Amino acid sequence: MKPSCVCYVTDRNYLFITLVSAIQARRNISSPSTDVIILSIDGGPRDETYRRVCDQEGIVFLDVAAHAEAVLRSALGDAYRTGFSGRISAATLVRLVISEFVPGHYQRMLYIDGDTQIYASLDPLLQQDIPVGKFFAARDYMSVMRRAGLSIPEKFSPDFDRLGLPPARRDSYFNAGVILSGFEDWKRIGKTALDYFVASGTLKFHDQDALNGACWEQHLLLASRWNFPRQFMHLRPLLRDRPDIIHFMANPKPWHGAILPWGTREHRAYTEVVRRHPALAGDIPRLSALRLNAYRVKSTYYHLRGQLDRAQNRRIAQVLDEPRAGAPSRRGGREVAADPAFQPPPA
Repeated sequence: MKPSCVCYVTDRNYLFITLVSAIQARRNISSPSTDVIILSIDGGPRDETYRRVCDQEGIVFLDVAAHAEAVLRSALGDAYRTGFSGRISAATLVRLVISEFVPGHYQRMLYIDGDTQIYASLDPLLQQDIPVGKFFAARDYMSVMRRAGLSIPEKFSPDFDRLGLPPARRDSYFNAGVILSGFEDWKRIGKTALDYFVASGTLKFHDQDALNGACWEQHLLLASRWNFPRQFMHLRPLLRDRPDIIHFMANPKPWHGAILPWGTREHRAYTEVVRRHPALAGDIPRLSALRLNAYRVKSTYYHLRGQLDRAQNRRIAQVLDEPRAGAPSRRGGREVAADPAFQPPPA
């Protein structure tokens, strides 16, 4: 049995983007016995090209298109036949049943969304003890704001009552973009969430809501540095703990260009992969010049506005730096355990 696997699930639209994150993951894992795996769920004429690139980069590429469709048709029944697969990406649900597609046996699984960049070693995360039957995931953008006592637009807020989350858990609503779990435990946890999804009908945030609604009692909070919302990138100078995995939720994205709050480093991650693998030229998703410039103006405005609100920024930074048992916080370059006396910022 191998100690760990790092898994990505993608469709053809995000295949290149996912490859870049997977390459970064491979370079930030010291153990050669840890497999980095990309599950491609819908196949396509470019799969063989990506398979060759993955071989060169030490990544396992699995085309699971036929199996994924069969698994989802069986799990979703009428919901699949009436057009579910066209409403959201099936990749969001395949991650709930990763064990159906990954050959071999592992002690633990680290799932990572493709629209991420990895800035530091994943070893501390992969070596973290996981209590039996539990899994780790970090707070969502929305629950960071709630924890800081700040308001959020309704469109970002889950329907807590429908999910059955008790009030004490609502500022711990987690993002499903990075998940650490025992491999065998995830078979049960993911299946529970998938069954909940099917039984619930349409959920606002799909599989993420299903995991929060069905599995909150198994959830342990992961430090935000392991799944850092890009909406808070302007706060990096205030943080004690640097972000190790940045999750680029919402448009624009770093592959579109060097747009605040990120810069050329984040954009270059994609162009460098094309430079090393010319066969992938043309695979970076593009925006029209008009849309790109509109995003650049909007992002610059929000970035500068966010920097000006110093009191709010301090409250958010305190939440982001909150020590968690899932990945101990660092002070002065050393690891420290979670602080049970931590108190959230005043509302």
